Amino acid sequence: MQAPKILPWVAHRHAVDLERAEALWAQAVAMADFHYGRAEGGSDYWKYAVETFLRLARCDGAALIDAGAAVRAHGASPAVETVVIQGRIGEITLSALAQILHVGTRIWAAGMSRAANDERVASVRRQ
Repeated sequence: MQAPKILPWVAHRHAVDLERAEALWAQAVAMADFHYGRAEGGSDYWKYAVETFLRLARCDGAALIDAGAAVRAHGASPAVETVVIQGRIGEITLSALAQILHVGTRIWAAGMSRAANDERVASVRRQ
């Protein structure tokens, strides 16, 4: 299996080591094999493999960003501050989403217990 020619460029763009990018490419090809059948080789197969590779590289590069280490290594430049701020915004967004899901779950559970209680009362009245 030969890696695409854009692999080094994608690795550099998403801050992923070349060896890791090759492993991500192998994983993308394996996912394409699973999705389309073993080594079909059609245009849909390769499109799926490349899109999967790009998605994997984008996620892997984002997971490697350590804001504290970036500030220590490069100082407080505007680019590093932007990365730090975006990381904090991402954490806030996930925290808010977790709170929304928690509240929604509690409301749903309260509604379910109320419905179960109403059902019990109706069955007692029928007797």
